Amino acid sequence: MAHTDAPVSMTPPDHMRRNRLWERYILRGEPRDEVVPDLAAEFDVDEETIETDIATVADWLTELDLIREESGIALVAELRANRQHLHQLADRARDEDDLTKERKIREEINRSITIERQLHDASLKTTPATSELDHLLKDLD
Repeated sequence: MAHTDAPVSMTPPDHMRRNRLWERYILRGEPRDEVVPDLAAEFDVDEETIETDIATVADWLTELDLIREESGIALVAELRANRQHLHQLADRARDEDDLTKERKIREEINRSITIERQLHDASLKTTPATSELDHLLKDLD
């Protein structure tokens, strides 16, 4: 995931578009080649805009998370709740001896874990290093 240090300020249309991108591409794992043209049409933007949103997710994710958290929906918590539901579905598929279905669900769980790790890594890169900040503050004393 690409990241820049430029501040991000989302307009309401950006927020709506990126929220749908989060839901469809990240949370549900819908194929990129379906999501990009669908969202471009839905929000009347070029496909390149959606591709840019995907490439710069680390830049705008924190703001989207803050906006959603104000309404009680934290993105990572939502991703984890979805993963818990997938575990239940995988267990049910295993109990029904549907190993193909279970394997597909387990792959989706692994994809979800990978996404969470990537989001965590991206947020670490956008958060000021505490030790560096502490060091600077001690120098002022």
